[in-house]
Amino acid sequence: MRALFIALVFSLATGCGGSGSGGSSPSGGGGSPSGGGGPGGSGGAAGSGSTAGSGGTAGSGGAAGSGGASGSGGASGSGGTAGSGAAGGAGGAGGTGGCGAGLTDCGGTCVNLQTDMGHCGACASVCPAGGSLNFHGFGKCEAGACKITCSGAWANCNGDPKDGCEVSLSDSNHCGTCGRVCDSGCNNGTCQWTKVASTVASPGAIALDATNVYFAAGTGIYKVAKSGGTPTSLATLPSQAGPGDIAVDATRVYFIDATLSASAIRSVSITGGGVTTHGTAAVFKLKSLAISPTHLFWSTGFDGTVESVPLAGGAKVTLASGQQYTAGLAFAAGALYFGQAASPGGLWKHDLGSASAPVKLSSVPQVTELTVVSGTAYFAGGGGIQALPVAGGTATQLASASGVLDIASDGKHVYWNVDNNGTSIPLYRVPVGGGPVFNVASYLKYPTRIAVDDTHIYWTDTTQNDVKRVSK
Repeated sequence: MRALFIALVFSLATGCGGSGSGGSSPSGGGGSPSGGGGPGGSGGAAGSGSTAGSGGTAGSGGAAGSGGASGSGGASGSGGTAGSGAAGGAGGAGGTGGCGAGLTDCGGTCVNLQTDMGHCGACASVCPAGGSLNFHGFGKCEAGACKITCSGAWANCNGDPKDGCEVSLSDSNHCGTCGRVCDSGCNNGTCQWTKVASTVASPGAIALDATNVYFAAGTGIYKVAKSGGTPTSLATLPSQAGPGDIAVDATRVYFIDATLSASAIRSVSITGGGVTTHGTAAVFKLKSLAISPTHLFWSTGFDGTVESVPLAGGAKVTLASGQQYTAGLAFAAGALYFGQAASPGGLWKHDLGSASAPVKLSSVPQVTELTVVSGTAYFAGGGGIQALPVAGGTATQLASASGVLDIASDGKHVYWNVDNNGTSIPLYRVPVGGGPVFNVASYLKYPTRIAVDDTHIYWTDTTQNDVKRVSK
């Protein structure tokens, strides 16, 4: 029994020594002792029994195990598993390299923001495809912007693609184009015109001030409120041919009085009264009329001259001659502009503050009607409606047009009418910078002369003997 006890003690003492040796061996030279590390691992298991702190020491044997091939290195291998988890994380980082060129990650899906209908310009920015009954058009994502193409007489007036083409262009507030408000209803995209004055014989030239329309008709000069009413006669003339062109300032109406024997430039107060004569010319020679704050100007048509006279009275002065049928006349910013209707044609400018002769701004042929607004001359010639900066440059054709009767501009659009043999003559407009031509009014008989203000276009109709207007 004594011998058995001694052997047991010796055995325990030897096992503890093996464990300590495994933990303290600093080198792989414990090759053979390290082989005893396997039992040392068992010591670790004993440590897990939490019977001794040396079990923790045995755990440090795991660190030693990482240096070698001991069995306790298997426990350390669990740490290695954790290490491989870290390596796995690095692999995930490599996977976030992003979408291909030109694509963007939107919620885990690579999309092209330039063309994707569900992500147009930005993630989740939807461009509706349209095609439904109430959409009245189709959507398309182009260059990162949602563009709506409207069908029929519909328009996207609010600029929001989500509700499509929400406005009918037969609406009186959007007649034919967004924002065009009609006084008297809209019919198939065209505002309905209204009569300003009726039953006036052969109305011709027309001019406006802030509140009234002035026009020549028959053998008289008339005015009527812009809103319409009964015309007031300002002057009755003895001539048989009737008055021609007309202009108005703050106090008087100036007009060409063409008689069978002679022609004259006359005026009458805007309230009526006596007629004043400012100049005379041969029969039917006077063509166009213009006015400045100090002078009255006129052209003599076939005689090819441009003349002027002070409004306060004085001698007539010839400003230009030999112009091969002068037509169209406009005053703006200290200069007079006129057209040459016959060959070789052209647009001319005469600086009224200079003694020099008129200069040719453009060689566009057959310049007939013109107006000058905000530094640009708009005129009919060369088979179209032309625009030319008066400071110099090249004329730009805004629209094709022939047989133009008159032209006007409000600085935003150019308006004109044409001679269409008296049948279904429309009034047209085009943006001053160019663009689509828009039919302002249709089914007119014979709109002879036109004038514009901020809200309306006015014209005289020589076949229906009235003065009309339509919303711009």
